[in-house]
Amino acid sequence: MSRETHSWLTAPPEADRVAIRTQQRFVCRRAPVLIEGIALRRPELVVRRTRYVGVVVDERVLSRAFHPSQAMGRLQAFMMMRGSLELDDSAVLGPGDTVVLRPVHQALFRLDNAEFVEIEWTSDEELAAPVRLAHKVDPSALFASYDDPELPQRALFARSIDAFRRAGAPLGAHRAEQLQGAPSEREQRIAQAIAGQLDLIGTTADTLVLGEQAGVSPRQLQRIYARLCSTYGMNLASWRDTRNRWRLQIAAVLLSRTDLSLSEIAGETGYRSPQAMARAFLHAGLPSPSDVRRLLLPGYPTAPSLPRDRS
Repeated sequence: MSRETHSWLTAPPEADRVAIRTQQRFVCRRAPVLIEGIALRRPELVVRRTRYVGVVVDERVLSRAFHPSQAMGRLQAFMMMRGSLELDDSAVLGPGDTVVLRPVHQALFRLDNAEFVEIEWTSDEELAAPVRLAHKVDPSALFASYDDPELPQRALFARSIDAFRRAGAPLGAHRAEQLQGAPSEREQRIAQAIAGQLDLIGTTADTLVLGEQAGVSPRQLQRIYARLCSTYGMNLASWRDTRNRWRLQIAAVLLSRTDLSLSEIAGETGYRSPQAMARAFLHAGLPSPSDVRRLLLPGYPTAPSLPRDRS
């Protein structure tokens, strides 16, 4: 499969835009793997579709390097479309199942060939542990809605809110018709520039080019991007942090493929060599790529202990 180029942000067809639309997509050249996240982001409400095709994503491993968001006053709900989501207590969710949690609880996840829709919202509800909802909902229509370029943003919010309410998610007073305000032109321009650089994650992904495309100086870019991440609930510190995380996360996910060598994974994700990739894993606080592979795969030999959290 060849790597495709996709826009991280596209302007919605409706005049009254209400959210930033982000898209991150990785298509492996050497194996049938697709990693994709499409989201509509507002400060108080985010809806998202995620696809992990052909891979295992173990957040219990990745959270050692990328600490989950500690944002208080927010809840998330995940509704499974395909594949499985395993919680740390061995509960397994399949198609039609929904779980509600705080963002920090994502560190309990293991996702296998998982495709799902998600909603994140501001909430005063207390939630000490993930809660599996009793009502099953077919998310197929909502899942497909993210590919409809003619669907207004407000309609996608409405469909998402309705589906999760039917599943029993405690969404409180959030209503699509009450959404007010829109992202600025500058926010859109910077997000668009980030899109182009994330598409080049296997080759260049250059900071100077990003600034030129966004039409701002490197110093302005750092300040504006940090504010953008804070406003829209993205658990990121800077463009460099975004690039490095995306590269490392893809590499860690690809390690669940036994048909890809360490050299091939390094080449897919922009590392100059397997040794450079191993150094990046070490710097992030992860086990070596070989040890991560053993952690991800069923029946792996004696698993190495994870390094102590350095925070």
